[in-house]
Amino acid sequence: MGHAVDGRAIPVGFKDVEQHTLTNVANGARTSAEAGADFVKAQFVGTVDEYRTVVRGCFVPVLALGGPMKPTPLHALRMAADAIEAGARGVVYGRNIVENPRPDRMVAALVEIVHGGASVDVAAKHLNAPL
Repeated sequence: MGHAVDGRAIPVGFKDVEQHTLTNVANGARTSAEAGADFVKAQFVGTVDEYRTVVRGCFVPVLALGGPMKPTPLHALRMAADAIEAGARGVVYGRNIVENPRPDRMVAALVEIVHGGASVDVAAKHLNAPL
C-alpha cells in the first residue's frame, strides 16, 4: 500500500495573505501536482467561478484550506460549500473546527456539505442539534 503525497499551493508559513492571489494559488496547485502530489491543499480564493480555475488547472484532487478563523460557523460552512461547488473534493479545516464550542457539530455540518451535498442552511441545523 502506497502513501499519499500532498502538495500545498502556497508554502506553509507564508503569512503574507496578499500573496494568496488566484494566479498564485492556481500556479501553486498545478506545480504541486506536476511535482508528484496525489492531492493538493489550496487556499480558497475568489468566487466560486474563480476557484473553479484552480481546480480545473490541477490534475489531482484539490482540498480547500480553511484558513483563518471565520467570523461565524456559517461563514466557514459557506466557504466549504463554495469550494465544493467549484469542484474541490473536500476541505481541510483546523481552527474553524477545534475552536468551535461544539467541534462535533461543526464536523457533522461539514460532512453534510462535503459528502452529502447539503446546502449551508440544511447543514447548519447540525450546529444547533439537541444534546
